[in-house]
Amino acid sequence: MDKGEFNQLMDEIIVPEQKLKERESMAMMKAKKKKRSVKRIVSGTVASGLLLTTMLGAGFLSPAFAQTLTQVPVVGSIYLELYDIAGKDIEQKQLADPIEKEVTTNGITMKVKEAVYDGNRLVVTVEYTGKDGVLIGEKGEIDQGFRYLTINGQEPEVALGGVSSDAIDERTVIESHQYTLKQLDQFGDNIDVTVHGENIFGQKGTWEVAFPLDKRSEQRVVVQPNERVETNDKQYAMTVKKIAFMTLGTRIDLGMEYPAEQDQNDTWSMFRYKVTDDQGKVYRDLKLQVGTTGHNGREIMLLLPPFKEVPKSLTIQPYNDRDGTTHWENNPVTELQIKVTLP
Repeated sequence: MDKGEFNQLMDEIIVPEQKLKERESMAMMKAKKKKRSVKRIVSGTVASGLLLTTMLGAGFLSPAFAQTLTQVPVVGSIYLELYDIAGKDIEQKQLADPIEKEVTTNGITMKVKEAVYDGNRLVVTVEYTGKDGVLIGEKGEIDQGFRYLTINGQEPEVALGGVSSDAIDERTVIESHQYTLKQLDQFGDNIDVTVHGENIFGQKGTWEVAFPLDKRSEQRVVVQPNERVETNDKQYAMTVKKIAFMTLGTRIDLGMEYPAEQDQNDTWSMFRYKVTDDQGKVYRDLKLQVGTTGHNGREIMLLLPPFKEVPKSLTIQPYNDRDGTTHWENNPVTELQIKVTLP
C-alpha cells in the first residue's frame, strides 16, 4: 500500500458522532449492570465507567468525546487532533515537558515524546514506528496490542482515562494517554512514569520506557463547598464536595445519594450533567467528561476544561439518563440543580 492508497483509506473512515453518543449511552448502561472492574486501561475495555471503543482500524477514542479523526501532521497538535479537554492550553502554553526516550524491540520503536502532569491529570504522548510498517492485516487495520502506564511502579486508580491514537502514515502511529486520577494529589509533586507495551503491532515482546516527571502548578485553586441539595421526597441528594481549578482541567467532585435498595437490585440511577458558569457559558458533551470515584455512581467526578480565571459561580444540573437514550436533555432533575458561589 503506497502513501496515496493509505491516505485514501484514512479519508474513507467515517465516524458518525451521533451514533457514537448512542453507543456510549448503551455501553454505560451495560457496564453499570455488569459492574465490571478492570485495572488496566486499554482500548476496548470498561474502566471507571468509561468505555473506550475501537474505531474501524484507524484509531481509538472515547465515544463520549468522539470526533472524526484526522491525520496528525505534527506531534504538537496531538492534543487537539485526538481531543484532550485541555488540548488548547497544552499546545498554546507549551505545558508538556519533552521526554524523547525510546526503546526498540522486534523492529517496533516505542518513543515517549512528551508528558504533562498537574496532580490531577496525566497526559503522555507516545510515538510508535516500525521499520516494516505498523499496519497489520489485509484491510490495513491496526493491531495495537496492550499498552498501559504505571506511576511510581503501580497502576494508577483513575476516575476517567483512556488511550486515543491515530496513524500518521504506514510506519508511524501517534498516541495520547489521558488519565484523571481517582484522588487529587495522590502521587505528590514528583512522579516516576513508565509506559508499557505488550505484543504491540503484531510483534511479540515487551516494551518499557521510564522517565521522571514534575507536577505543573501554574493554576491551582481548590475549594470545598460541601453544599447539598435533595429531592422533595428526600430519596435523592447531591453534594458538591470539591472544586479544583487545575492547570490541565477543572475538577468537580460530587456525592450522590439514593435509596440503599437500589444498590442491591442494581437499579441505581444514571445521570448526565450540564455545568453553566456565571457568564452563561455551558459545558456539556465534548467539554464535560464524567468519571466515577466510588461504588455504583455514589461518587462522581466531572471534568471541565481549564479556566483562565475562577468564575464567580458554577451551576450544576443533573439529567436522568437511566434508559441510556439520546434524549437525556428532556429529563432534568430540577430539584438537584445547585448553584455554587465561588470565592
